[in-house]
Amino acid sequence: MTDHEPPDHSGFDPHSLLNPGPSAIVAFTLAVLVLMGGNNLMVLATQSLFGVLFTGSSDLATFFVDWGIGAAVPAAASILLARRTILTGSATWEVTLGRAGLALGAVALVFSLVMLLGAAIHLD
Repeated sequence: MTDHEPPDHSGFDPHSLLNPGPSAIVAFTLAVLVLMGGNNLMVLATQSLFGVLFTGSSDLATFFVDWGIGAAVPAAASILLARRTILTGSATWEVTLGRAGLALGAVALVFSLVMLLGAAIHLD
């Protein structure tokens, strides 16, 4: 390929789907959403997978298990995306945002694991 030919964009390359910049933004956003409690869709998905969404159960420990799982999944995803950004990022803002996403994701993961532990202790 010479300098005058346009690049070939006909094939889909999954490795270019999330470059370090978008990975850092997604990691930071996921971590902030988990810490702010904005992961309602993950909690509803967890509740519907385990079948306790429409059973009328008022068991608080079951709700906290669902919330902990619904929070742990995006927190772990933010840690993985932030780690990828830190290892492959070249721009300063990418690495800085990746580090912030990693720190917030780790805090969110610890909180969700503490919630799961507390719910497991109080399950009947």
